Amino acid sequence: MLYLSLLASYSFCVPIQFRSTGHTGTLPSPRSVRTPGSIQLPLQGNLRRTGLVFLGWRTADGTIIPPGATIIFSTEAVGTLALDAHWVNWVWDAGRNVNTNLLYTRVGFWPGQINVYSSVLGPSNPNFPFYETMGIGINAWSDALGVPINTTTNQQNAQLLSFGGEREYLIHFSGRTNIGPNVAGFAEHPPMTAMQQLVIGNSTKTVYRHSGYSRLFNFERPRGNNLTQLIKHEIGHSLGYWGHSTNENSVMWFSLNNNPTLQSGERIHLRQVYQHFR
Repeated sequence: MLYLSLLASYSFCVPIQFRSTGHTGTLPSPRSVRTPGSIQLPLQGNLRRTGLVFLGWRTADGTIIPPGATIIFSTEAVGTLALDAHWVNWVWDAGRNVNTNLLYTRVGFWPGQINVYSSVLGPSNPNFPFYETMGIGINAWSDALGVPINTTTNQQNAQLLSFGGEREYLIHFSGRTNIGPNVAGFAEHPPMTAMQQLVIGNSTKTVYRHSGYSRLFNFERPRGNNLTQLIKHEIGHSLGYWGHSTNENSVMWFSLNNNPTLQSGERIHLRQVYQHFR
């Protein structure tokens, strides 16, 4: 909920107008609210702008209020409240599931501080460069998102729990029974709360807020660039990139491709979520 507070204890009627430019579809009709009181803002409905995504209603001071949110007027408000449709460019990099052919429709983010705990479990090759490669992956995604991602030795204080080691040992530790023979690593979804739906092209996507923690498992089999790609790939999933890239040269491509460098599309795909919703 968004609280709008001004100055007096009297009751006033506040007109609310909704505005947009360059759109198709129907703008919501004007409304009013008597203070003190509240009103739920309209959803996007059939409002569209070619090539742009609707994020909510923008006030004169630049505050973006999500569609469907309730605003509360606790005291006096003077004049008309004008709310402009807030449109942004948006890059959706995730394509279709290669097994089901269904579109990926979810993306997530962690609110607050992001801490990563890393550990090698069970027997493993002493030359397995897990910790060094985790550091490379953490730094790459921190730069891509524009947010700090910290390492911690306290597992209880971490949002990402990253484990490396021998394939059979990690699968047993994870408790999973459905890991195929060609899988080089995997990440588990954390608890997620739906925050907002985005209409992108002809499909609807949902932004989720993460909570709790996400476990990611990195088998020691890949080497070199493939190991770097694997670890960056699983970190990307745990940070909220739920799906796989449409670009076969991307780190978030569905299989190893010997490319350890994050591409523009996958960087923007997740960065815009952290910049707009975090």
